[in-house]
Amino acid sequence: LGINRHQSLFVICFLSIVLIRREFNIFWYIAI
Repeated sequence: LGINRHQSLFVICFLSIVLIRREFNIFWYIAI
């Protein structure tokens, strides 16, 4: 159960990083 919680936390961090990078790219497209 501890391993499952750690894995889900890793997935949440990975998805948040992907979404932040996507929004950052969209921000640069709008800025340029």
